[in-house]
Amino acid sequence: QEVINSGRIRLSADHLATFQLSGTISTYELTPISFDANDLVAEYRFSIKTVFRLQNLGENRLIWEESFVTKFEYRVFPTIVETEKARINALQKASRELAQELISIVLERLP
Repeated sequence: QEVINSGRIRLSADHLATFQLSGTISTYELTPISFDANDLVAEYRFSIKTVFRLQNLGENRLIWEESFVTKFEYRVFPTIVETEKARINALQKASRELAQELISIVLERLP
């Protein structure tokens, strides 16, 4: 969605594309970072490591490759539903931030 919103990059089918951006999630870690008075988890931090590559398909060459670590925290709530909503919201925020950073880097690297 961030690519489309940027207005500077156009998505196309692989066989029509000049460049290809691909990415892989290499790790996902969930770590408790605070506890309440009963030693129950009160807050989590997730950490996602990704590797992205930008290739020039016409020249069959790698333009750029870089690893990113994205971290976000979320609170634990009294119900599983509320906690899951907080986790999903944190993941969405982290994804948007990563996408915006990627778009900036890709636009800097493209000829």
